[in-house]
Amino acid sequence: MSIKLNIYESDTETVCKVYEVKRTCIKYGTAEDLIKFIADSFSKFSIENLNDLNDMDKIVSLITDSFEIVEKFVMGAIPEISSEELKSTRLDELIEFIYELIKYSLSGIIKVFSKLPKKK
Repeated sequence: MSIKLNIYESDTETVCKVYEVKRTCIKYGTAEDLIKFIADSFSKFSIENLNDLNDMDKIVSLITDSFEIVEKFVMGAIPEISSEELKSTRLDELIEFIYELIKYSLSGIIKVFSKLPKKK
């Protein structure tokens, strides 16, 4: 596994730093926070209704509630990254980074469970 996250210079599209995660172990508490956040988000509104901006208060709440959790999750994978550097990432790349981390973590969990003895 190799997941990269680009850090950009202020107000430009120039990459000034790249963090690469080759192997990581997401802490249980961080995963728990992220999973709870995702579950809460889905309970606020359905993805099918994302085009309906009449529910703007729920969308704003979802975004503002995610900042702390996203920062904690990314910093768990890249301890060297600063809050300022995180602010200099592109949102689409950050979402892809988080998606790949979750996918990697889940594959590790599945691997562990597949090695457990089967119940009779």
